[in-house]
Amino acid sequence: MKYYYFAIIDRFDQPIFQETFEVNKKIGEKSGYVEIIFFATLDLLNEVKWKSYGSCFKNIDTINNTLISGFIGMSGVRFLLLHNDQITENINEFFLDIYEFYIRAIRNPLQKINSESDLFSKTFKQNVFQSFKFRLC
Repeated sequence: MKYYYFAIIDRFDQPIFQETFEVNKKIGEKSGYVEIIFFATLDLLNEVKWKSYGSCFKNIDTINNTLISGFIGMSGVRFLLLHNDQITENINEFFLDIYEFYIRAIRNPLQKINSESDLFSKTFKQNVFQSFKFRLC
């Protein structure tokens, strides 16, 4: 069974959005395990960004047949995707879709941007899910 765990992390290393798609029970039961993997991968992503000119990084790390891909936006926001799917062709398009939705969400002048508030509306979550279904399923 394929599973995906997606997170948006701000420039201060605080997760501001997390979503799970088609969760395998092994991952769902160990949410702390996933967070440890993500924070370890943030260090790798910070190293890789200075060695490459791109913003999308496929297969940054592999842990127990689980791949981690990342994306770095212009404002320092990072997207991380934990997945067990070996086909990574559409991950870049998925990240670009989500980045576009993210930019739309933070451009709202009435919206506070911090990890404390619920930054993302139902519309944002629906757009993320639709992009996931279209690009990765």
